[in-house]
Amino acid sequence: LADNDKPHETEPALLPEQDSALAVETRAPEEAGASALDNEPVAAIAADPVEFALNSVAEITESAPDSTRPGSVLDENGLPQGWSVRLGSFSNADNAIALLERLQVAGYRAYSRIIPAEQGDLTGVF
Repeated sequence: LADNDKPHETEPALLPEQDSALAVETRAPEEAGASALDNEPVAAIAADPVEFALNSVAEITESAPDSTRPGSVLDENGLPQGWSVRLGSFSNADNAIALLERLQVAGYRAYSRIIPAEQGDLTGVF
């Protein structure tokens, strides 16, 4: 290859870091005819956005009346009707039971089912 045929290597451009305090207080330009409410100062947002989001969700959940919360319909095994995810299929039932117990201790609604297979039955953990 000739010198002019070589690809040119460029350094990646580094962008300056944004100050999170500036990003939070940025406001859109005011439009003509804006109401007096639009001129109110922007409310201060918590320093930790994750904590702010969790607190907001907790407030919404606590304030929602029970009649508006969707109820879960349980089947004859006490499990919610809907979709589930198979976390594993084990030829050794002891391994399936160990995973099942770990999930239940962690607070998950887990269950197992025998899955017939040509090579022998498997125990699926859902």
